[in-house]
Amino acid sequence: MRKLVRITAEADILRAISLSEYAFQRKLSEEELEKAKLHYQKHEVIGITEGEKLLSKLNIIPFEVQIENCSMKMGGIAGVATWPEERRKGTVRQLLKASLNIMRENQQPISFLYPFKISFYRKFGWELTFYQKVISIKREQLTPLEQTEGFVRRLEKAKGPDEAGMLYDQFRSRHNGLLKRGADYWMTNILEDSVIPAVYYAKNGVPLGYILYTIKDKKMTIEELICIRHEARAGLWNFVCQHDSMIEELEMTVDPQDGIDFFLDDPKIKQDIQPYMMARITDVYSFLEQYPLRRHIEEPFVFRVSDDIAEWNNLTLKVGRHGVEAADEESAANPLMIDIQSLTAFLLGARTARFFYKAGRLAGSEEEVSRLDSTIRPQTPWINDFF
Repeated sequence: MRKLVRITAEADILRAISLSEYAFQRKLSEEELEKAKLHYQKHEVIGITEGEKLLSKLNIIPFEVQIENCSMKMGGIAGVATWPEERRKGTVRQLLKASLNIMRENQQPISFLYPFKISFYRKFGWELTFYQKVISIKREQLTPLEQTEGFVRRLEKAKGPDEAGMLYDQFRSRHNGLLKRGADYWMTNILEDSVIPAVYYAKNGVPLGYILYTIKDKKMTIEELICIRHEARAGLWNFVCQHDSMIEELEMTVDPQDGIDFFLDDPKIKQDIQPYMMARITDVYSFLEQYPLRRHIEEPFVFRVSDDIAEWNNLTLKVGRHGVEAADEESAANPLMIDIQSLTAFLLGARTARFFYKAGRLAGSEEEVSRLDSTIRPQTPWINDFF
């Protein structure tokens, strides 16, 4: 008999790790295995079993993410894996539905995941929300910007969580979705062995920005660029240009709104915007209660939300600066009908209300849609972590 279980015992954790190794085609070393076991103990891991056999599993990782000016609990879905002979038998569907219940119980009103197939997770209410821009620049295009009075220093790995972490925390409020990173997370997930952190300091010694980069086979790869002021962007770029004798190519991963090309002498560079992570509101009432931009709503909106998977989200809600309350479905004036996916993407800033209105995924009066866009103006979404 098949049943849903929570995986906590070490023997069961080892079975789950073995399934992930097979599914993701990567055998862990002994050191990596010990680290994985520690990670699993911090995750909520659920699986479908039949007798002693684990058929499928899924990890829910507890995070905190920036949503406007507040920190919100988020459940990160990862490690979704099934033995090949058990695929297409509904086990992953069962796990995903169960994960929504668990995240609701854990007061995690939103969830992110990195999809192996976007269309699959859309069936369960997740929506494409985050993109990344990958920039490729040839050596001859590495021309310096204006000179700055500050300086750049490479950091020892142990100092990264303090120096770079402080700048990252200052930067988080500029985007929706950036994870809260503790010191341990920095050391184990961000500052891997080959990653070099370099910080730009103003003339007075105040840090203003950093890059995380690697150099291999005449290629520099910038994995993260965080700048508090343009001075740091110019200073870090000039630092990168000083590597022109060492590299043939520069590749940078930045947020989609990054405009480094505007400042270059030769802005004809390759820029590739790629879909990255998906998001989903798991508990719409709780999310809207915590959503900071709700306080901008003078005249309340009425949302009639539909959710095919999490039935508790099928609500008609009156949302305004003073709170969120249930509204009568029949008598509510000027309701806006929207599915959970579109609402998630709108509130996180991925798309406008008018975009969904034109796409037929938001229904209501055009005047109310315009008022929604003029009232709720989210920060742009971005996340640069992987889990």
